[in-house]
Amino acid sequence: MKRIIFISIILITNLALGQFNTAFKPAKVFLKSGDTINGIVKVGTKIKFKTHQDSKKITKYTPDDIYGFDLLVKRKIIKYRYRYLKEKDKSILLSHVIHGKVNLFIDEIRLNDAYNRRIDLSYKFYVGRDNDSLATYMSTNLGSFKGRKPVMEYFKDCTSLYAKIESGLFKISEMDEIVEYYNENCNSE
Repeated sequence: MKRIIFISIILITNLALGQFNTAFKPAKVFLKSGDTINGIVKVGTKIKFKTHQDSKKITKYTPDDIYGFDLLVKRKIIKYRYRYLKEKDKSILLSHVIHGKVNLFIDEIRLNDAYNRRIDLSYKFYVGRDNDSLATYMSTNLGSFKGRKPVMEYFKDCTSLYAKIESGLFKISEMDEIVEYYNENCNSE
């Protein structure tokens, strides 16, 4: 059942991402100043914010200005947060799909053919400890080129989960199940 919920979150996220560049969407924006503002956003290289559809004033935000935003899509709230990636030395906008002691974030990868038609869709999975702005790359929904070692290293503080990953009981492409297991069963053993 949890797998079905996770897959539906990914599909809704895909719908939201696909609509980012076409129109402003209702959102709650979380500023680094501590303020929260409601309005509508459009995502590009910067987050464009307006208080309402008819407003002429557009405010542009960067990762230096905001933590992220909650987007309303088809009566569902999709959370987007900026997380710092050490390997890229910058913050990127990720969909926040599981919240807990360890958070799971996804980044959509779209592959297009020569005619700009989408031919493949996959996701990069990132994890981050609660209240930490750093995200660590783990795998894709297709698996990982780095193998199990980075995932096992990240979750080494939970011996039962470590053993399940090492034995292959949890596949690297099942990051949602790994993160949920950690959040429900691991208390820094």
